[in-house]
Amino acid sequence: MTANEYAEGLRLYADWLDRNAALVEGGEVETDLFFGTELKLWGRDKATLSALARAFGKCDKVYRDDLFELHKQFGAITVKVVAARSAVCRQVVTEEKVTEMVPDPAVVENAPLVEVERVVQTVEWVCYDPILAETAA
Repeated sequence: MTANEYAEGLRLYADWLDRNAALVEGGEVETDLFFGTELKLWGRDKATLSALARAFGKCDKVYRDDLFELHKQFGAITVKVVAARSAVCRQVVTEEKVTEMVPDPAVVENAPLVEVERVVQTVEWVCYDPILAETAA
């Protein structure tokens, strides 16, 4: 990336910020880090994240373990809004009993297999609209 490309990305972000200052000045978004070409903001609630997604227009939505992120490119600059996944999704945990054959713990040598049950958890995230809805360019 050239210095001109970097400067142009910063200008694009600054222009967007001028048009959307109220979104980041309301206390629900906190600027955290700026390293080279990446700016990270922290979102606190679904309404703020939804408003940022609409203001970004076309952006990427990334789901990672317990985090939700919006990624928006401004030329060479990437702005990432990060939030707890629970701000936009509901975690659904289901359990299922599984039966399997294992060595009998009471017999060490030549242990026969015995049937045991264990509980297996399945975790699913159910995410809310409009964050999940595709945003227009």
